[in-house]
Amino acid sequence: MPIHITWGNDDHKLIIVRFVSPWNGNELIDMIDEGVSLLNSVPYTVDVIVDFREAAMQIPTQYLQAVRRINDIGLLNRGPMVIVGAPYFIRTLTKFAQEIAPVAYSNLYFSPNINAAHALLAEKSQNRA
Repeated sequence: MPIHITWGNDDHKLIIVRFVSPWNGNELIDMIDEGVSLLNSVPYTVDVIVDFREAAMQIPTQYLQAVRRINDIGLLNRGPMVIVGAPYFIRTLTKFAQEIAPVAYSNLYFSPNINAAHALLAEKSQNRA
């Protein structure tokens, strides 16, 4: 499976999404649906790390559909989302997505590596408490 989504810890307060090349738009939509299921399975805020370190540069045909889907769902208990290892084009697409889907792409950060992503989420978690 080119897009892996799983709980990132035993208390289910972190979701890890890992993109591995190649992946397509249908897999992106499936991952969103799985992420929504994970979020809906708990009543509290869940942070998200999206890891692009192993992904090739590509834009799936269903990208805009995926952005709209995330925005329409709302994801009320999604906490901060940190994108790790995003190449320039992913950063650009994300900035575009923030314009057309501000609900879905709020509270979003970029990180150069996974350790920095965890540190950022720990800081954000302390500020929530």
